[in-house]
Amino acid sequence: MNNFADDDILHITQELENLAMEEREIDKWTSTLQDMLADLAKDEINNQFSYVYFDDIKAVNTVGKESDQPFLVIRAPKGTLLEVPSVVTDGSEEFPHKMKLTSQNEEIFIYVVSNENQAQDQEETAGKQAC
Repeated sequence: MNNFADDDILHITQELENLAMEEREIDKWTSTLQDMLADLAKDEINNQFSYVYFDDIKAVNTVGKESDQPFLVIRAPKGTLLEVPSVVTDGSEEFPHKMKLTSQNEEIFIYVVSNENQAQDQEETAGKQAC
C-alpha cells in the first residue's frame, strides 16, 4: 500500500511542477503583452487612429444604467484642465451644469453620445451598404 501512496505523491509532485512551469510561461506572455500594449498606447500614430465603439462605452457600468440619457465623451491631450464650477439654479435651466476645459497647446474634442446618435449611425451605415 505504501508503494501506491508514493506513486500518487510522485505523480502529484510532477503535475504541480508542470503547472508551476505553465504558470511562469503564462506570466511571461502576460507581461510581454502588457508591454506591447503600453508601447502601442505611447505611439502617436496609433493614438491618431484609435477609437472606441458605442457599445464599449455603454458597457461601462455607470453609463449603461442611464441608457436613455445622452453623455459626453471627451478626447483631450495630457495636461488638460477641467473646471466644474458650483452651480446654483432655480430650476429654470434645462441643463444647469457647466464645465470648462482648457488645453494650452492641442485641440479638445467633445462628442455627445446617445441612443438617438446610435440609431442614426446604424441607419446611415445601412443606407451606405445598400448603395
